[in-house]
Amino acid sequence: MKKNLKILGLVGVIVSSFIILAFAEQDAQMDKINSSKKSKIEIKQLTKEERIQMVEESINKLENKYEERLISEETYNAKKMNFNKIIENLKNGKGEFKQLTKEDRIRQLEESVHKLEKKYEEGLISKEKYEEKKTYLNERIENERELNEITIDNINNYKVGMNQVTIDVNGEDRRFKFYVPENLASEGVSLVFRFHGSSNPEGDPTDGITKNYILNKIANDENIIVVYPEGYIEYGSKGWNNTEKNLAFFDEMLKYFEETFDNIDSNRIYTCGHSSGAIFSYALAGFREDKIAAAVPVSGQYCLTKHPEKNTFTDNNVSVPIRAYNGIDDGIVNHEAAYNNMSIWSEKENKGGSSNVEEKSLNIGNYNINVKKWNEGISDLEMYSIKGTGHGISWDTIAQSMWEFMKNHPKNK
Repeated sequence: MKKNLKILGLVGVIVSSFIILAFAEQDAQMDKINSSKKSKIEIKQLTKEERIQMVEESINKLENKYEERLISEETYNAKKMNFNKIIENLKNGKGEFKQLTKEDRIRQLEESVHKLEKKYEEGLISKEKYEEKKTYLNERIENERELNEITIDNINNYKVGMNQVTIDVNGEDRRFKFYVPENLASEGVSLVFRFHGSSNPEGDPTDGITKNYILNKIANDENIIVVYPEGYIEYGSKGWNNTEKNLAFFDEMLKYFEETFDNIDSNRIYTCGHSSGAIFSYALAGFREDKIAAAVPVSGQYCLTKHPEKNTFTDNNVSVPIRAYNGIDDGIVNHEAAYNNMSIWSEKENKGGSSNVEEKSLNIGNYNINVKKWNEGISDLEMYSIKGTGHGISWDTIAQSMWEFMKNHPKNK
């Protein structure tokens, strides 16, 4: 194992609360990204004043985006209100929490079951709703109990099912889970990274991932290890905004799998994600195109023209195949903007054009989809526009279609 890869225990993290809708800002210094630091840095917890200052800077950036008409008034007002709530809570001393242990999470879930039972006894919810929620909570409890927490003492001791690892990335703790199916083949294993959307920093957005999650069900049949990374906390949200730090995190995760498993096919490493995680999947398709075989972003977009001088990955002759899924009625990621950015990606990154676009319609489950495929360029580039659907696209519905695209696009094809 590399010296700079360590498995650390869970530590307390000081952050602000309240969930916000935050999207990736592609304004990190890309020269720093391409030569990310390998030396460890001292972990520094921010003071309350420093955290307030960071949120105030986010408000200034938000106001600039609104003045430049890059976001709607509705989005501007909602985000500004959430930022102001974060500042208020920090000033009132409500912005601190400690990351829960496995035992804490189980206890909280058991308390939720007891509350649910009480509501049912009082006739506040229907029997159908009660049984549905109780089944889900019991599945979560079982998942927590079975979760294999890997430490420095058992670094290669993964198990079939869900595993959790905490690694050191340039002096900061980063955490991810991964699912190992039964009867994993001795060679040719695919590695799929699934990045969550922006979420409340107080929780773990991967907690709801159980062995019965749709990608894990597919993994059982398709010889896949599925990875569920946990985002970086910044500006009151846990997500994938800090491209520099998250690229370094991806690099260390990849090292872990390369050094722990000898059966992963380096030609079959894929990325997918929702919302903020979709935007980071685009970033990986650009900045880690030597590693990523295909990308499948859901409810996201990536603007190449906003900071063209910092998008250095557009200057080479490699392009990762992409199939993007976007809801036509998405009120958070504007569909027209997402389509325009895909057209720009086709021209700048895929070395193609916007004139030769093939269109067709198809149905996936109850989704009626308009498909656009850019036929010029050095790799496949597709956009699946889902009619009558907003930001919350159902992964249960599209996951098989997502995997088919990934499976059909290994790097060596």
